[in-house]
Amino acid sequence: MNPSDRITTGQVSVVATKRIERDALPEDVVKKLKLPKYPFIRATLMGRLAVSRNYQGQHVGEILLMDGLERRYVHSSQVASFAVVIDAKENAVQFYRRYGFLQLPQGRRMFIPMETIKKLIGTHRPEGRNPKDTTAAPSVRGSPPA
Repeated sequence: MNPSDRITTGQVSVVATKRIERDALPEDVVKKLKLPKYPFIRATLMGRLAVSRNYQGQHVGEILLMDGLERRYVHSSQVASFAVVIDAKENAVQFYRRYGFLQLPQGRRMFIPMETIKKLIGTHRPEGRNPKDTTAAPSVRGSPPA
C-alpha cells in the first residue's frame, strides 16, 4: 500500500499529566469521591479526538473516546490520576457531556472522574475483552449511558 493510499479514520492526540485545582471542582463531586484536601488533584490530559469527515456519524468518535478513556483508566493506578481532562472545542462540548464529562470553570475545559470512566467502560466493553488488555480498541456501538 502506498502511503498516499492510506485513509486516516480518526486519532487521539498525546496525553500528559495535569493538575486540577481542588477548589475548581464541583463540591458535590469532591464530597462524593471523598477527595483528599490537597490544593491540587492529579489528572490526565487527553488531547482532542479527530475523526475524518468521511467517517463522521459512524461512531468512530465514540470508539476513539472509549479506547482512550479505558487506556487512561488502566494506567491511572500507576500515575495516581483521579480524572481525565480534555479541552473541548465548542462544537464538541455536548458530545463529551453525553459521556459524563463535567465542565471546569476555565473555558471549555472538562473532566471525567476515573470512577465514572470505570462504569462507562464497563457498559461498553465487548464480551470476553479483558479490561487490562490495552492492545486493541473496543468495538463500540450504541448510545452512551443516560
